[in-house]
Amino acid sequence: MKKQSKLMTFLMSLLLAFMLAVPGNAVSTQAAGQGDMAVHFIDVGQGLAILVQSGGENLLYDGGNRAHADEVVQYLKNQQVETIDYMISSHYDEDHLGGLVKCLDNFEVEHVLGSDYVHTSDLFNTFMNTATAHAIIVEYPSVGDTYEFGTGSFTVMAPDGISQNSNDNSVVIRLVNGNNSFMFMGDAEETSEQDMISTGMNLDCDVLSLGHHGSASSTSWDLLEASTPSWAVISCGQDNSYGHPAASTMEKLRDMNIPVYRTDAQGTIIALSDGDTISWNQEPCNDYAAGDAKQQSANSDTSQAAQYSSEDTASAPAVETETPDISSDTQGRTVWISATGSKYHSRPDCGNMNPNKATQETEAQALSQGYEACKKNSAYNGAPTDKKETVYKNDTNDEYVYENGQYESAHGGNGYRYGTNRQVSGVHKTLNREAQREYQALENALEYGTAGKKNAEQRHRLNSERELMKYPNELSQLADRMASDSWQG
Repeated sequence: MKKQSKLMTFLMSLLLAFMLAVPGNAVSTQAAGQGDMAVHFIDVGQGLAILVQSGGENLLYDGGNRAHADEVVQYLKNQQVETIDYMISSHYDEDHLGGLVKCLDNFEVEHVLGSDYVHTSDLFNTFMNTATAHAIIVEYPSVGDTYEFGTGSFTVMAPDGISQNSNDNSVVIRLVNGNNSFMFMGDAEETSEQDMISTGMNLDCDVLSLGHHGSASSTSWDLLEASTPSWAVISCGQDNSYGHPAASTMEKLRDMNIPVYRTDAQGTIIALSDGDTISWNQEPCNDYAAGDAKQQSANSDTSQAAQYSSEDTASAPAVETETPDISSDTQGRTVWISATGSKYHSRPDCGNMNPNKATQETEAQALSQGYEACKKNSAYNGAPTDKKETVYKNDTNDEYVYENGQYESAHGGNGYRYGTNRQVSGVHKTLNREAQREYQALENALEYGTAGKKNAEQRHRLNSERELMKYPNELSQLADRMASDSWQG
């Protein structure tokens, strides 16, 4: 219930404050009462780790980075954790996955849930191999799957399909305890948010753990309006180099009068739900200031993948810097620039933009300043006029071309054709959503085939009934290739 009993909240807050006043980290705040659920937003610097305890069961959502792995393990031991009933890896970026490997080695783990894609990092392989060594099969839940947990349950809200953007592959869950609810967003960005909204599922929550550490690429107006949180929790590092949380995100929270908790300002934050009311170990800081403006990236609305070394991130072609082509037909076009980000837009309320902060200028001016066209809502892309023309180019420089009624990906120099006679709709040059997902699913299937050759226990997805049902022709051919002596995977 969003209308909290002031007296109950006050009393429960006093109880938590008393428990946490004991020196050291040995204090246990494990929910013990009937209907109680404790949600620990663990301070792991620039990362995310959430421990949920209820009814004698434990759920760990992400584990922070490797630098904080020992701290996470010790924190769980201090909360009397011996068994992790559900370990959820939202996605496979280092600041979410790093601590989970040590947790696999230090605790009995019943279930591991993850996102169904392959991350080309040594850390990802270590995580999968460690799970295998402990006889754990990583499970890949679907949207709508619901799991009983403690005195409540949680439902998987995303991802709906696999994206080239690792952040949008985040497993998002909605945790319910009686009349209380929490949403854990991982690093999900606006595309994933829109997917969740389009499903019509209930996104209402009391507590929203903001996606992508409060970056500008997440927490759109649409998501906030759909979820109407009573509190927001942001997990980010003090003085982090990415400018998290973003000014635009904090402005939205302030405009909607949503109380804010921040691990960079307050350390570990604990919420206690009894099924009707939610109390906290401390008052919200209500600090709506953005991260260090001097450090904030100009590309804060793009993927966070580039923040880590090549060891810890999926490999992607480097994006070449080119001098903008300012043609004569761009001189008179008027576009909108958001307060943050590196894109220009055809309208002032595109995506998660705050229309009150948008500024207007010519397209030529925007290009000369290094801005790129927003591929979602740009009205200036134009329909392809040649038989072969680039119709879509994403942030990792993967290109799609339109030729003779077919789409082809030029990714890695060996694209795969699919979908004859697909038409480019209206004046938009952007590859339609269905085709994007179809290509990505096929590409991931090919990746699974290669990876499965190296680690059949964890990634033998090509022969699975689900994948074969989706792409029977392509995958049957691949399975035949793998079975043949000529397969070089």
